Amino acid sequence: MRFVKHTLFFLALTLFFSCQEIEDPKKPEITLTKAQMEEILYESILLKAARGYNTGLMIQTGINPETYIFDKFKIDSVTLAQNMAYYATKTDAFKAMNTRVLDRFDAEYKIKDSLYQIERKERDSLNKLNQKLRKETLLDTSRPVIFKGPILDVSKSLKKKRVKELKLKRDSV
Repeated sequence: MRFVKHTLFFLALTLFFSCQEIEDPKKPEITLTKAQMEEILYESILLKAARGYNTGLMIQTGINPETYIFDKFKIDSVTLAQNMAYYATKTDAFKAMNTRVLDRFDAEYKIKDSLYQIERKERDSLNKLNQKLRKETLLDTSRPVIFKGPILDVSKSLKKKRVKELKLKRDSV
């Protein structure tokens, strides 16, 4: 019986102290716009991915991962933390910002992937032509041929044209 009383007292005490009101963060003195926050979210995701991929290359190029966001957007860590907390309490706006950032990544990925596919097709067709030319050159024994490296090079004008088309398509989205 005594155990039950102590347990109930402990539960009542726990409930009393756990029921507190949590206030939403106040609007920061330096409030960043939603567009600025989206850009910061985008850059921070890119930075984390780059840091995970090759930190040494970032250091060689002079990018300091700890201060990159602050330097680029000319803000301090307190301003960023206050704005992140402020926008995180506005769940609908924060969710919309994250959705737009993810949509931007998807669009960038599609462009990069299509460029890669174009390059790969061109490279494959050029490799086939190179192999064909090598065979023809090797079969023609009337003259000596010294062959090193590829005979044909990737068509840069075709590549540039496709890049422009994809950028126009991305901008229209």
